[in-house]
Amino acid sequence: MLVSVVLPVFPETWATADAWELCWVSRDDSGGPIRALPGSTVALALPRYGEAAVLCKAVFGAHRSLPYGAAWPQSLGEDGCLRPDAAGGYAASLALVFYRAGRLSCPLDLGRFASEASTRLADAWDLDPATFAPIVDERRFRADHLRQPGRV
Repeated sequence: MLVSVVLPVFPETWATADAWELCWVSRDDSGGPIRALPGSTVALALPRYGEAAVLCKAVFGAHRSLPYGAAWPQSLGEDGCLRPDAAGGYAASLALVFYRAGRLSCPLDLGRFASEASTRLADAWDLDPATFAPIVDERRFRADHLRQPGRV
């Protein structure tokens, strides 16, 4: 199914990036990378009856940033477009663990996970979202697992 993905403007700290690099992964397939400029719209062929993690990373020469992203179809806007953002990239990174393991879906409300992570953590990436996969899989995940780690 063709889905429009509207790429965000770079955050100020990434203003010198060359482009976004967009890819997606589902249980059975993947696509990308596709390079595109901030603010552009890219059409992706995503699974009609399955879930997918859509990730976009800022390109700095040979280096890539942490991902912005969106979960398909959970993050689909009313306008029929996906709009990747930082919190969505965090949630999509968790979902990616399940899809790469051959699971059809991620057993978690990814939108709420993204929202809770951005609310509860100063920087969500202080906790790797993949570390939550075992407790999400066992259906034991609670929002209070998202605790800011201590700083040394």
